[in-house]
Amino acid sequence: EDDDFGEDFDFDEEEEEPCSDVGGKTSETENPSLSEIEPAVSGASTPATETAYQPKETTKLEQQDDIEPQKAHVPPPPPPPPPLPPSLKIPPPPPPPPPPLPQTPDASDMGTIITVSAPGKALVAGGYLVLEQPNPGLVLAASGCRFHTSITFRPPHTSQVSTVIGASINAAWSSIPLDIYSPQFDKVFSYYLSYSMNGDQNVQESVLELQPRKAPHEPNKFVERSLLLSLGYLRQSLGPKAFHERLHPMNSNGGRVALAIKLRADNDFYSQIAALKDRGLDLTPSNLAALEPFLPCPKDATGKLVVNKTGMGSSAALVTSLVGALLTFFGAISISEPTGDVVKQQEGLRLAHNLAQISHCYAQGKVG
Repeated sequence: EDDDFGEDFDFDEEEEEPCSDVGGKTSETENPSLSEIEPAVSGASTPATETAYQPKETTKLEQQDDIEPQKAHVPPPPPPPPPLPPSLKIPPPPPPPPPPLPQTPDASDMGTIITVSAPGKALVAGGYLVLEQPNPGLVLAASGCRFHTSITFRPPHTSQVSTVIGASINAAWSSIPLDIYSPQFDKVFSYYLSYSMNGDQNVQESVLELQPRKAPHEPNKFVERSLLLSLGYLRQSLGPKAFHERLHPMNSNGGRVALAIKLRADNDFYSQIAALKDRGLDLTPSNLAALEPFLPCPKDATGKLVVNKTGMGSSAALVTSLVGALLTFFGAISISEPTGDVVKQQEGLRLAHNLAQISHCYAQGKVG
């Protein structure tokens, strides 16, 4: 079916780029680590007094200026070897290979998948007091309750039940299809991402827009506003040219590709009572933990989704994982190098947190 990624594009099989985490959870290959420590130089330097230069003792002959020094006998150079026969001549060494051409990071790799996850949270105290300085709040990250965002390139999504409703916003701008896959909610949000290539444009003017690509379209302000803010920041920080090159991979076989984003939530974000009852299982923690991951939300008799949240901060985890995945995909931050610079990793986490905080407040419409 159209909504199925198929074997050639499976977000669950993260091939090139391993999963990285925002929020302190250790992933399978990526975790902020200690900075590299320079190995100590073994041994100690010899003191200068022990290695000071001692003048060589001169001989009596060298002290006599009126005696002509003896000339050493230099033998004549040996004759050159006879030339080799043509059949035995050694060919000259090949010229050194040219230096590799610079490449944009991962821009030509159609199979690269970046996945970033962020944890849900349990608010222990200070839920309202923390909104006013200097009051603190106490929040615990939830283990095993994370929101996952995966990003790659793939062909644009097509569907027989929707209608293409337009092209990119501005014909003078560059554009790329952008698809948001939400399999647990049985939805695909399709857009055109259009952006200006003019680096000297007035900052008061719009330089990046999202246009719905299909009808009917159901807006999702948490996704759309996080995309606009994150991609707008990336275009500004990288520059229009580098931003454009990252969005248009080189090895696309001449066909147009889309920026594909897949959203998945762990089961603990939503009530799984219906799933346990459908399987004839008792409502116990062990049975809940044994359920397959990323279960879809149930539907009622009319086909409407039934979404019962558990209050673990799913919208904030969604926004944070989406922002972190976009920043990582474009190479703006590095939060997963196992032997990288811990200062750089912390700076990446700080940037992801701040941009996610702004995006969530913008989407929610208040300081939440």
